[in-house]
Amino acid sequence: MIEALCRSYIWYGSNTITKKAYVSWERMCTPKSVGGLNLINLLLWNKTTIAKVCWDLAHKEDKLWIKWINAYYVKQQQLKDMPIPKQASWMVRRIIASRDILQQAQSSNDHIGTIRQLYLQLLGDLPRVSWKNLLFQNSARRKTVFNLWLLLQGRLPTKDRLVNWGLNINQQCVLCQGHVETRDHLFLLCSYAVMLWKQVMRWIQEDQSNNHNWDQHLQWIINKAKGKSSRASIFRMVVTEASYALWMERNTHIFEQIYRSSEVLAREIAYICNVTVVPRARKQMQQILIVE
Repeated sequence: MIEALCRSYIWYGSNTITKKAYVSWERMCTPKSVGGLNLINLLLWNKTTIAKVCWDLAHKEDKLWIKWINAYYVKQQQLKDMPIPKQASWMVRRIIASRDILQQAQSSNDHIGTIRQLYLQLLGDLPRVSWKNLLFQNSARRKTVFNLWLLLQGRLPTKDRLVNWGLNINQQCVLCQGHVETRDHLFLLCSYAVMLWKQVMRWIQEDQSNNHNWDQHLQWIINKAKGKSSRASIFRMVVTEASYALWMERNTHIFEQIYRSSEVLAREIAYICNVTVVPRARKQMQQILIVE
């Protein structure tokens, strides 16, 4: 119930429980390094805390609660082989039953460390994503970072995805009126997007990417955003804010029939970045030329 409420609030900003989501809750609860948001999977966390008590029980830790269970239920038996006592309270039964979780983590004979370490072990060894550095230490506004995360996951509701969901809509891109709206087109190939990226990259004195393939373009961004330098920090922020501005311009054009030129949008991005830039990068930001 708690996770359902959290999920509904994240996606729809309400307490009305719904199963609709752009990204699964399990995916969101993975570490940022593997493409998640590092939220806590409450169900797994609860199992982990119980398993930690079971580990303490198996190793006869010097705790009053552990000593009591050992004295009244475990006695001289081996915890991993003993039957679960039916006369015990539900809490004690759950603790003993969690020995299977310890075996899954392969930590029953070694020190398992903290609850968090066991929790991460139970999450499994997940593959890291190549774009994790775009989200770490990103000084852009939180909503724009979240939008970038959806973009990198390929989960923004572009028109081609909406059609796949069964909606009967015009698939034409509203910004260029020339092609079917897909993620690759809207953020890379659209003539409006090309002009916007050209103006933004010129402002931060970076060469524009000449890649027409999404994976190659993304790798170019990742390489530029690597490191802890002020320039890399500015690049991460600008790409994040520009991607969000492009998506919002698309939405404004569809739902409010308001259209702005790429020059106006580029100036807005420059203003926002100048205001939100972290102090250590502000001096370099102020030295960058304003969009013409």
